[in-house]
Amino acid sequence: MTEHIDNSEADSNCFLEYLRIKSPVRQTNMIHVVLEEALEKHKKKLMEKGIKIFRKQFGKGLPNASVHIEELRFILNWVLEYVIISSAPNQSIAFLTRSLEDQEADGAMRSPRTRRVEIVIASGHYEDLSKQAEVPPEIRIDHGKSERSLILPLVDEIVQKNRGSLKLSEGHLRMVSLILPVERRKVVYYEQALA
Repeated sequence: MTEHIDNSEADSNCFLEYLRIKSPVRQTNMIHVVLEEALEKHKKKLMEKGIKIFRKQFGKGLPNASVHIEELRFILNWVLEYVIISSAPNQSIAFLTRSLEDQEADGAMRSPRTRRVEIVIASGHYEDLSKQAEVPPEIRIDHGKSERSLILPLVDEIVQKNRGSLKLSEGHLRMVSLILPVERRKVVYYEQALA
């Protein structure tokens, strides 16, 4: 009797795992999920400083970045940490994600391999953020200006390792722009086994 129960249990566990592997889940919105995780992680710090989320303008159908998810977590967590640390109390933060299509000098679109995603985190006073509609093209990282923090140079190293770029603009608005290459493969994952 015990043998029959063990066989039935093994059969049902095998069948459940077969179903899990047979139908993988396509990984989508990875950037938005990781960004929301970072916001949740820093919720207490945001509240302590009185920083409010002004706008989350997430691009629809944003492709996944070709950055490993743990590296993306590191990048977004520490960029958000830098923005929080360097923001004055009672400021606001805005988020923008969008897909970028690289263009040739004549305006023709390049191959799909050059597609990139941009993640912009801006902080400043509510009025300044509401007036700023576009990301200024002159954003750049200046390691000399960020000597008070080791965060951006370390994040920039990981971003560059993944063929991306990190740009910083500090003025009445502080903007950090991350540009990362798009994952060309369809990424899938398998849900965790119940056991």
